[in-house]
Amino acid sequence: MARRRRSRGRAPREWPPTASPTQATAPALGLAGYLMFIQVKDIDVADLEEGLPALLTMILMPLTYDITVGIGAGFISWVLLKVARGKIADIHPLMWIVSIAFLVFFLQEWIPKYLPS
Repeated sequence: MARRRRSRGRAPREWPPTASPTQATAPALGLAGYLMFIQVKDIDVADLEEGLPALLTMILMPLTYDITVGIGAGFISWVLLKVARGKIADIHPLMWIVSIAFLVFFLQEWIPKYLPS
């Protein structure tokens, strides 16, 4: 009969294994936040078309605990503000594509309900 080996004072392994422990990722996230925050001084907050999307991005990320929501709100609001102010020519085609992709992302739960199967 095979005997089970006892662990010799080692901590039990975490399952599933993570790439790096929380103690290692927290300082990296703090540094990344700092590097993003120092760019805030370059945002022209007096201009509604630039300031409002930046504000939505910065506010929604921590409030929703989701970076995707913040970035998506920023992209969509930037495009909508440009359209509302009649500056459609200033919108790069890639901004249209990304904004539409974020709209689909945000509406992905509602789309199947209202489209016929």
